[in-house]
Amino acid sequence: MMWIASFTALVLGGVWAWWTSMETNATVETSAPPPGQLARLERRFLHVRDATMRLNETALQRAKLDEERQTIEQLTRIKEGVQLLLDALERNMIRHQACTSAEAMTLERQLADTSKALRDVLDLERHPNQPPEDWIPKLNRIDDALAKHAGFNRYQKIDNQSNALINLDLLFQSKSAFQEA
Repeated sequence: MMWIASFTALVLGGVWAWWTSMETNATVETSAPPPGQLARLERRFLHVRDATMRLNETALQRAKLDEERQTIEQLTRIKEGVQLLLDALERNMIRHQACTSAEAMTLERQLADTSKALRDVLDLERHPNQPPEDWIPKLNRIDDALAKHAGFNRYQKIDNQSNALINLDLLFQSKSAFQEA
């Protein structure tokens, strides 16, 4: 996008220079143009340079907004994935209001697993560029919690070349798609 603005300014400047040289040659051959024409040329040049700078700035702002929009969409999907964990916990807690000690132990285990998974989600969101040996076990714990307590299939696609947040987003995308199906 930035090259379009630069290219446009270059083309406009070239056309303008050609046009003014043709106009100058058609009138009178003099060694120096009159001072009024130089001032006008300088103003036009400054206008073209200013327009080019504004176009470049607009292109940079658009690229930044696109990046922020993608990040917001990614964080929204992660929020929805966390909601899957919390919904599974809530369903099981409502189902077992008057429960036996074994069911209470199961709920306690689910609560602990959900709590660890939520801490891992928060850590992955805060530190997305950690080495794969740090984030892969966390992603696996989140996947385990979803598989055990929310009844979702295991997630198998881990991309070691991407960062933790991208893989977390992919995990929750696969779970959301499974839930909608």
